[in-house]
Amino acid sequence: MNWPSEKQKYFVSLLEFQNPKTEAGKEAALTVLQKMESGNLKFNSLAVDSFALISEWHHNAILSYLTLNSKKNSTLSIAKHFALDPTVVESALRRLQRLGLAKQVGKNWKPVHIYVEIPPAPSQAVRSYHKQVLDLAKLAIDEQPFEQRDFSNITITVDRSRLELAKNKVVEFQNEMTQLLEGTRATEVYQLSVQLFKLSKVTERESK
Repeated sequence: MNWPSEKQKYFVSLLEFQNPKTEAGKEAALTVLQKMESGNLKFNSLAVDSFALISEWHHNAILSYLTLNSKKNSTLSIAKHFALDPTVVESALRRLQRLGLAKQVGKNWKPVHIYVEIPPAPSQAVRSYHKQVLDLAKLAIDEQPFEQRDFSNITITVDRSRLELAKNKVVEFQNEMTQLLEGTRATEVYQLSVQLFKLSKVTERESK
């Protein structure tokens, strides 16, 4: 059918996933499909200045909630889901609307963009958001049962010349996890965070 190579690869991987000869073959086909689909995720690039308006954690959580397969996306249902004050939710929804990220349809709200991407840049708003997410993670350790969460970490040595490659791999991993966990039957909003930072003190050479 004179398909381009990428389309051929995707079609063959679909066949291998749906009709696997072995379980390992099925897993390999799934990995290929996830990598190919992750490149097609639709992001809305939001300027850091605009992000400052919605840097509180609940804005992103609400936007994700709107993508769930639910007919009840009213202000009150969202407030109940996250245990937030309805006035806080209403204000957040209006901000999302002004930024073109959400829209109101009757009493319910719908997402305009499913994913929001913030360009990497030093910003107080972005730092504040990450601190809020870490605070929520600390609460989850005590409040959520083990079966509903996963916390793990490793301590490693690092070749600093490979840090940029590592960051790209983290983004790739996040996209793959999005493809793996989301779907038409998604019912809950989760937060996936990966932290990579230096434990050692600044060396004499760095300080100079």
